[in-house]
Formats: sequence, C-alpha cells, structure tokens
Amino acid sequence: MQRAARLGIGAVSLLVLGAALYLLVDALRDWSASDIDAYWSAAMRLRSGEPLYAFSYSVGAHDIYRYAPWFAFAWVPLTYLPRAAVTVGWTAILLAATGAAIWPTLRQRSWSTTLVSILLGSMLVWTSAKGNVHALMVAELVHGVRHRSGPLAVALAASLKAAPIALVAVYLGRREWARAAWTVALTVALTGPMLLFDLSGYERNPGLNASVYYVLGPGLWLVAAAAAFATAIVLARTRWRWVTGAVAAIAAFPRLLSYDASLLLIATGHRDARDPTP
Repeated sequence: MQRAARLGIGAVSLLVLGAALYLLVDALRDWSASDIDAYWSAAMRLRSGEPLYAFSYSVGAHDIYRYAPWFAFAWVPLTYLPRAAVTVGWTAILLAATGAAIWPTLRQRSWSTTLVSILLGSMLVWTSAKGNVHALMVAELVHGVRHRSGPLAVALAASLKAAPIALVAVYLGRREWARAAWTVALTVALTGPMLLFDLSGYERNPGLNASVYYVLGPGLWLVAAAAAFATAIVLARTRWRWVTGAVAAIAAFPRLLSYDASLLLIATGHRDARDPTP
C-alpha cells in the first residue's frame, strides 16, 4: 500500500513539474508583454480625449480594455515615460507580485504545498510574461482578503476582473455584514464611473475559453456560478471557506482561462491569526 502511495505521489509530482516547466518555457519563448497594449492604449485615449472603451477588431485582441476607469487613469502618468522602460518596470512588478503571491503557500514547506506553489506560480509567471495585471491582483488578494483591508482588496480585484466579487460569499457566510457591505460599496465606487463613459464600444463577448459559459451556455454558467457561490456561503464557517470562496470566484468567470486557477493561492496560504475558525 505504501509503495502504491509513493508511486502515486511520484506520478502526480512529475505531472505537476512537467506542466510547470511547460508554462515557464512557453513564457520565456514568448515574453511579449502584449497585454500592456490594453493599459497603455487606454491611457493614451484618455490623454487625447478619445473613448476609453474603444471598439476592437477582435474579441481576443490584446488592446481591448475591459477594466474600471481608475486603472487607465493610473497608467496616464506612465505614458509620459519611454515605453520600453515602463515595460521593464511593469514586468518586474508583476514578477515580484508572483513571488509575494506564492510565498505564504511555499513557506509551509510541505511537498504538497511546494507543488502547488510551483504550479500556480508558473501560471503567474506566464501571465507576467504577457504583461497582464493578474499576478498583482492575486498577490493583493492573498495578502489582503483575510485582513481588515479585505473589502478593499476584493473590490480592487473586482474592478479589474469582476469575478473576484464572489469572494464576498465568505463574508456573508460568516455573518460579517459590515465587511460584506463595504466590499459591495467599494466595488460600486470603483466601477461606477464606467457609466460616465461611452460603453457602446465595450467588448461584452467573453470570447473562446474553457468556462461553462462557452462550453454549455450562459444559462448553465449562471447556475454553476450560483451553486459555487451558495456553497461558499454554506462552508464559510469551516476551514474550507477560502477554498470554496476561491472556487466561487473562478466559477464566476465567463471568460475562464487556465491561469485563473491561481486564485486558489488565496486558500493555500497560511491562515492568519485574525481569521480564526468560528
């Protein structure tokens, strides 16, 4: 029995390490920082008075801007710097965020958490190679969601990629009404200014992806997302709260990509003393 268990662990380890190596090699082979085009172009449109949410030729184009306006405004000062310098600096920030995101899991020093760190960390490196804000978003959730700043951490993430708002299920299930209310209020404050802009060019099509939305349709996606959200509420007072919360956020993505699984780092990190089990 022990021999079979060791063989199973070895096989899983090889699969995880192989997948991580593939992601890292693919990242190095195409270190394009292409997603910066969306942030840079949006900031330039603000500078020139053009529509922030401009129509794009393709649903999968790198220059599509889907985020809240504050993020584009934050990029405006950067557009006065050399583009190459901004690309290098932004990539460095994303790689640092990757390290910060996996550190709470990695420092537990078990083989299983090491494998999780390697696999999910390689996903974040891959997104960093594309220049995507995802690694920074995950890092601020990993270090913020359990703390007093949790509502702000969730709201910031939701203003970038919407789906993380599902993490509010944990606050609701724990009857932390004030934290839940602050999360919703801050999210509205950060995303509400979108209504001040012309949204006729906003890309609503999630494009080809692996989510239930694309595979089985919007109706079943809503059912699956609602079920995951409800499960997170029910289990919010157990040690599985952040696992189910992360799964609820992942299930809420209508445009689900493989690296969205890195949100599980929220759950695999150490449990903070300020987040006790009721």
